[in-house]
Amino acid sequence: MKRRRKNYGFSLIEMMVALLAGVVLALLVGSMIVFSYMAWAHNTDAVKVQDDGSVAMIMIGREIRESGINDILIDGVSFADNPFASGSRLDFSANAVRPASSLITVVGDKLIHRPAEFVLVEDWLNDSTARFNPNGPSVDILLHIRGGNRMNETIIIDTFSPRN
Repeated sequence: MKRRRKNYGFSLIEMMVALLAGVVLALLVGSMIVFSYMAWAHNTDAVKVQDDGSVAMIMIGREIRESGINDILIDGVSFADNPFASGSRLDFSANAVRPASSLITVVGDKLIHRPAEFVLVEDWLNDSTARFNPNGPSVDILLHIRGGNRMNETIIIDTFSPRN
């Protein structure tokens, strides 16, 4: 009479299949974590670039609103001289609201507010354009900023009306 042996445990094939399933599951979970981190880092950089541009626009807008149209010079040209002037350097003359003159200019790849030497845009400034809008009269501002680890880009365009 033959004795039957009871099999306790798993066979080699069952162990190999279970090991393969575990490895596949670990790879899936690991790739989800990596891709989630990459998306978070990309969004964080994009928000930083947009925040820099928004803060710069707020400060430029404040300077323009505190000025009369003839107190603003774009690359040394006033609205009265050329209502279609455009450039990257904004000069604001002193007036009743602003006791001292100020300047917003591009230095290298940064947008600087002087005389305080405050950096408005810390990331790489691709383009900064200011132009008079004769329909207003107002000043149109365009900032094209690229920055962060993944060189995110944002373009901010706004129109500001000076006091008259």
